Amino acid sequence: MPPEVIVLGVICAVRPTGAAAIYALLCSAQPRRSLLVWLIAGFVFSATVGLVIVSLLHDVRGFERTTTRSYVIDMLIGSAALGFAAGVASGRMTWRTPVAEQGPSPWIERLRDPSLKILVGAGVATHLPGLLYLAALNAILGGQPSALQGALQVLIFNALWYSTGVAALAAFILRPDATREAIDTARTWLREHERGVVLVAFFATGAYFFVAGAAGLTGVRG
Repeated sequence: MPPEVIVLGVICAVRPTGAAAIYALLCSAQPRRSLLVWLIAGFVFSATVGLVIVSLLHDVRGFERTTTRSYVIDMLIGSAALGFAAGVASGRMTWRTPVAEQGPSPWIERLRDPSLKILVGAGVATHLPGLLYLAALNAILGGQPSALQGALQVLIFNALWYSTGVAALAAFILRPDATREAIDTARTWLREHERGVVLVAFFATGAYFFVAGAAGLTGVRG
């Protein structure tokens, strides 16, 4: 498995949106049910998207790590991530997740006593495949895996992505009060340092993929 897939999965696991949503769900009327439904709904959605893409493209020529197309895609992903980081750093782009805002918000209030429909919708909305997911899928396809290998790698990526929520649910079952306090501490820290976390994550990801793509293109042309 490409190491980028593991790294990107870990980055997704510590997103500020996830920590805030988990805390809100743990404070809901039925925390175990709420968090479990949220996890299942999000996982089924995001994993299905990844499985469909990989199953459709795993035999398509041009995604091998040694091809120009793969390196160009790496550079485009890297450029997009670097551009986003630059926009946030310059203040031209804002980054503030609704669930991470200080004080009550409509988003959090709806998760206090959510219906099944709201939980499913929140699970999907907070796990929409974005740039980092596309980067992971490109890394998976670049290794030219078989259909089974590709599917397994997609599931591993998603398992890493959801590991924070799964760990929170397990910890809550054993020590509910301590888990709420720990998640709230993490949520508060992420809220205060959210901009820096986003900058580091997107800059590091962008730099890696851009340099890797540029180096690969240089080698192909050489």
